[in-house]
Amino acid sequence: MKEQRNTLLANAQAILNERPYSRMSEARFMSIMKLVDAIDADRGADVRAIEASAKLAEIRGEETSAKELRVQEEWRHFVHKPSEKRTYTALETDLATGSATVPAGQWLHQYNSRLASYSGWLKAGATLQNVTNGVPFISFFSDDVANQASIIGENTLLPQVNPVFAAPKPNVKNFATSVTVSNLLLQDAQFDLDGFLQSLFAVRVARKFNNFASVDGTEGIFAQLTVGATSMSSSVPGNDELLDMQNQIDAAYTEADSAPCYMVSPAMRIRLMKTRDTAGAMLYPELKQGQLLGFPLVENIDQSSASGGVGVVFGSIKRAVLVQSQHTLIRSRERAAEFNATLYGFVARMGCKLIDGNAVTALKLA
Repeated sequence: MKEQRNTLLANAQAILNERPYSRMSEARFMSIMKLVDAIDADRGADVRAIEASAKLAEIRGEETSAKELRVQEEWRHFVHKPSEKRTYTALETDLATGSATVPAGQWLHQYNSRLASYSGWLKAGATLQNVTNGVPFISFFSDDVANQASIIGENTLLPQVNPVFAAPKPNVKNFATSVTVSNLLLQDAQFDLDGFLQSLFAVRVARKFNNFASVDGTEGIFAQLTVGATSMSSSVPGNDELLDMQNQIDAAYTEADSAPCYMVSPAMRIRLMKTRDTAGAMLYPELKQGQLLGFPLVENIDQSSASGGVGVVFGSIKRAVLVQSQHTLIRSRERAAEFNATLYGFVARMGCKLIDGNAVTALKLA
């Protein structure tokens, strides 16, 4: 039995050394390891079996890292060296020639960081989900509370009931912008092309997206919010009204991991800072530290501060608002060739939806 076990482990090691390591190789390896486990009285305590499993995990990690490095290398050539004739196998899409979906990685991470810093909703913690499979906006589902399991007897057929779910359609828009960059500048080693494109495109897209998401109409998030309180004033809410609004949120959404916060316009923040008590002291001195009534305060430049508008938003915007996005970078050396420049275009297909109305509430001005 011991010799049989050693033979199996030797065969498993030989499979691990195969290149390329395919799914069939993995299936053969796992089959052999199951036989080894059956032989072992203590379920695989042998050192060689443990080392073989560790080797498998190492190979998987190496293959994943190699693929990611290849994608990033091809992306850098796509952005920085468009004159080279390369086949961007890892970036292939159904898009037009000269365009590619931005792959997950450092470039997209830096862009998203800059995007969040310019958008009030994202700064407040709205969940940003990058879509890379080419089929965006499929996760705006809500639970079907009317459907429940059935208790059935033995040898009874399953109930023939089709699943029912609500899939509210998100508001999806294409946010597009472009810029031309001098070819001489592109050849300058000191010029940070990545940082330039990330910052420029992020601020342009964020400005328009924030305005789009903040419109108090049928398309904006504000139109979907539940109004938890209404101010008696048409310009600034009172302390009791803010507390009534805060009381609309379940305590679970005020935990630290839900990132609860207040969101107001810069004008509303100034008005609250000017509010005084009967002794003339600031009613909300914590505003100087970026807080309001014990919670962080985020400014949304596109939020309303006018009479009848949503003056204050409170809750876990992280849990309440989902933003899905898919990004495409377009590069053309021909379009601006007469100017000795390269055209870079950017299209961000973005949609936003209120996915949990219980996590956030709003206060309207009179």
